[in-house]
Amino acid sequence: MDTDTFERFGIREEQKFPFLEKSQRDANRRRPGDKDYGPKTLYLSPHFLKNLTSGQVIFLNIQQCLL
Repeated sequence: MDTDTFERFGIREEQKFPFLEKSQRDANRRRPGDKDYGPKTLYLSPHFLKNLTSGQVIFLNIQQCLL
């Protein structure tokens, strides 16, 4: 694969999952570097959750129980 393909893939992933980069927050909406930031949790916006399939929701619920 060429460099252009990797760049396009990275851009597409950033657009699909913006909470993994610049706007990353923990479950209590704290940013990295804030006091009491929980690196094992992740805030997912209601808009993102609304667009998940039922299988993805079940997967996230299972992951939440494992914490």
